Amino acid sequence: MAEKIKLSVDGILALESSFIKVPYEQLKKANRKAQKFTEKELSNLASGVADLAKGKGSGAKDPVKALDAMIERMNKLKRKLDELKAEETMYAGKLAARLSHLQDLAHIRTLTAPEFAAWAHLRLQRVLLDYLMRQGFLTSAKLLATGSSSHSASDASGSVMNLAAASAAAEPMAVDTDPTPAPASQVPAPHPVAGLVQFADLEFFTHQRRIERALERHSCTEALAWCHDNKVALKKLKSHLEFNLRLQEFIELARTRQLVPALEYAKTHLVAFADLGHTRAIQQAMALMAFPPTTTCEPYRTLYDSDRRWTALAAQFRADNFALHCLPPLSALEATLQAGLAALKTAQCGGKHEDRSINCPVCVPDTFAVLAEKLPLGHHVNSCYVCRISGEIMDEDNPPLVTPEGYVYSRKAVHEMAAKNNGFFRCPRTHSIFKVAQMKKMFLT
Repeated sequence: MAEKIKLSVDGILALESSFIKVPYEQLKKANRKAQKFTEKELSNLASGVADLAKGKGSGAKDPVKALDAMIERMNKLKRKLDELKAEETMYAGKLAARLSHLQDLAHIRTLTAPEFAAWAHLRLQRVLLDYLMRQGFLTSAKLLATGSSSHSASDASGSVMNLAAASAAAEPMAVDTDPTPAPASQVPAPHPVAGLVQFADLEFFTHQRRIERALERHSCTEALAWCHDNKVALKKLKSHLEFNLRLQEFIELARTRQLVPALEYAKTHLVAFADLGHTRAIQQAMALMAFPPTTTCEPYRTLYDSDRRWTALAAQFRADNFALHCLPPLSALEATLQAGLAALKTAQCGGKHEDRSINCPVCVPDTFAVLAEKLPLGHHVNSCYVCRISGEIMDEDNPPLVTPEGYVYSRKAVHEMAAKNNGFFRCPRTHSIFKVAQMKKMFLT
């Protein structure tokens, strides 16, 4: 009986930290916003009541009108608190659903268990959803999350199964002692795709995409508002995003030769950053007032390079937004793909066409080969040789034989070919003919 494959829960959970972090950080942010708003409004109401009791302020002449205004203000506070409570409840629900999803692993002991197949399928849907949202395909992500396009989602996940298979070699989930796949009849039906709603950070990515589009339209307004809302957190990250946004607005004024407004803008917004290590950048920016946008003089030509700078601002905003919510720069799909391809990659991968294996995903041109090009080689303790003729793995029962020209084939394939050619072996690469006795046995290491 085949030995079962033990499940390593810790290995899986190590890859799922961002899955929990996003709703947790959003819940914290919503809670802080509610707390600040409540404290501010209650403080204003308490101050108004105190003034009214002492006969001071605008309510002294008409106390009834002042009381009505306070009641209306309290009603607005109540409505606002209801909205904030609904927001907190939404994030708390997402956090609870995700924790419950990960908790399901505690009841799964082996990789061959039907429950794990269902759990892994749902995880694959999550990975696809995360990738779609990161790439800005929010409409497709919504359809996948709500189950409005379950058939399309299933087709999409099926087309990515080959990509996910490449990552399986690197995920630290288990020690595979039985590579035989489970029969199709034992694989349970997948979870409904509609269950992805609680796993989708659509609010987060929708807000991010809105700011990115504003930057693509060469507008810093929404990005600056985001910087103001996250000022404390960005300061802890030592982010330079706000300065770069202010600098870009100054550059745009200089580009249109609005020199007086540009000077006023610099006094209002740029001077404050001089003490934060941006003195040289500010000095270079001020010199733009003497150089037109058509200048070829560096570094002013580079500062006027609009497309490059706006693209860099969008990339910096995305990086800072991810950092604030503890999101890795790579999606789970890209990370697992790269890990899997690196684990499979050998020195022979991506070499000459005739040296490539048709069964190696890293050797597939134009797709996986491109992704794996800059990845390191996998650590392989023992070499694995595959016969080019038979496609079988060479081992002690079917050892490799080396031709005088240095090409390696399995003993079984060599003897089968020699039996058909009067004891001679014809090399399929060089077309040279040898006797089997001329070939030497190679020992695997």
